[in-house]
Amino acid sequence: MIDVLNDIEDFDINHLRDEYQIELSAIFSDNLAKIRKIKFEIEELKDKYDSYSSDLNTKIYVSNWKQTFNKIQESLNKTRTELLEQGVDLASIQNDITLLSNKKQELDTITKKEEVLLITIAKKEEIKKEYFELRQQLQRQRQSFLDSILKDRNVRAKVKFCRALDDYEESLRKIFSLDETNYSNDLKIITEKWSKSGNEKFLEQNQEIFNLLFEHNQNKTIDSQFGKLFFTNKVHILNDESLIDLDLLFPEDEIQIEYKVGNTYKSISNASAGQKTAAILTLLLSHGTKPLILDQPEDDLDNRLIYDLVVDQMKNSKEIRQIIVVTHNANIPVNGDSEHIIVMDSETKHIQVKLTGSVETKEIKQEICNIMEGGIDAFDMRSKRYGELLNF
Repeated sequence: MIDVLNDIEDFDINHLRDEYQIELSAIFSDNLAKIRKIKFEIEELKDKYDSYSSDLNTKIYVSNWKQTFNKIQESLNKTRTELLEQGVDLASIQNDITLLSNKKQELDTITKKEEVLLITIAKKEEIKKEYFELRQQLQRQRQSFLDSILKDRNVRAKVKFCRALDDYEESLRKIFSLDETNYSNDLKIITEKWSKSGNEKFLEQNQEIFNLLFEHNQNKTIDSQFGKLFFTNKVHILNDESLIDLDLLFPEDEIQIEYKVGNTYKSISNASAGQKTAAILTLLLSHGTKPLILDQPEDDLDNRLIYDLVVDQMKNSKEIRQIIVVTHNANIPVNGDSEHIIVMDSETKHIQVKLTGSVETKEIKQEICNIMEGGIDAFDMRSKRYGELLNF
């Protein structure tokens, strides 16, 4: 700034033409005094600045901080010299320090993400627990529904929580994209973990299986009980969506149907084909109001089962739904109290109705006797034999 002001004062106008000298002389005469005053003030401020700056530097130089700093600097220089003499690469150390600082920042970022992840995992576990409780509630509702429709029947059904292992294996195959035959031994090992007698810790069991498979997915463990190819080719390639499906995978509820024999109930799995058919028919007839069509329900059934299980239920169900039955068994239309009977003509090449009417009409009775009982003579003979049995 001072140099600029000096240049203005030293500006030489003598070499200019007279007319310009007169003009510039007038300009300078008006402003030069002001410029000289400002220049003086600036120079005065500069002197003060120099004085204050010198005083500041002097005080800093003799301060305790400066003395300590000088000692530390001297010690640092000495240490640096000693390290260099020992062949230590100080530049490399500085790079390592910088790298360490960067890694610390990365670690701080990871730590924050881990905190968010832990919160997310906790929420996921809450949702999983809620899902499990809903599954339990669904099992109770299923059981309650079956109890209500099978009340006072010769058939009952038990809903066994998380016991449909065939369905569980099928779900595993879908998650791992397996066909119906491959890796059966591996899946059997997993499925059998659910079949332990008395195992009611379903949440813990689910978590144990998931942890086992997830560890294999992360390639952290090698378990000799599984086939190597299974975990190499299948578990390791599961995506996040499949892992979520696996985490929430529980066996479906198993519906165990039992039929009454005397005063006890037996599982339908051990029943004959006829007993199984009768039990299923009882279930079908016990619920619903939509029309139901049955094609020869007496197949595989003996007359006692037809009368005890099927006919009685038909009589109750026909009050709330339309039931159409194709049959060759007289118990169904007669003892089932049929409202309308259609007799088909079996002697024609085409489907043709021979006779229709109620079971009370003489013609319909005659057709039932001929077709389903073998005719009047056969019916009388059986009647006589049964009469002897009743008189015995």
